[in-house]
Amino acid sequence: MIENVPVLRVVPTDAELLAASLEHPESFRVLFERHYQPVWRFLVWRFGGAAAEDACAETFATAFAERGRYDHSYADARPWLLGIAVNHGRRHARHERGRLKKLAGTVSRTPSGPTVGLDPRGDLAQGLLALDGRDREPLLLLALADLSYTQIAIALDIPEGTVRSRINRARRQLKEAIQQ
Repeated sequence: MIENVPVLRVVPTDAELLAASLEHPESFRVLFERHYQPVWRFLVWRFGGAAAEDACAETFATAFAERGRYDHSYADARPWLLGIAVNHGRRHARHERGRLKKLAGTVSRTPSGPTVGLDPRGDLAQGLLALDGRDREPLLLLALADLSYTQIAIALDIPEGTVRSRINRARRQLKEAIQQ
């Protein structure tokens, strides 16, 4: 008799959860709980609290409605969800621009000295504000959502080579903006 043998639990992939949710909609809750925080954090950084809450709710409502169209060859739904979030976020871009403008004007108010200078967020925000939205989105998915180039391509429905060139261009422009 074997005692104290651990029972292995198989955790379903996102693709399996989405497939199961077609017949058992409550399965979607597991996917929601798994990905809500990363999607919300990405949207909060981009658009601020209230707009992020709205965009996050819209993202998961759309994902639920469109779950039958998910490509089950992808086990991880995070890129798909973030792609939906980016699309909903485009409506909230006005909030993002205002947020970046506010950060761009941020200056350190501490007494001047040899180690005190401008708040680097101001230069970064100014640089992000200057980027074309098509270049900003893949860069922020890389930096804030920790997606790979392949996952960004899936999220934005563009070729991976395009992702690489847009991120390269955005990095170059940001570097120039920060060094000025």
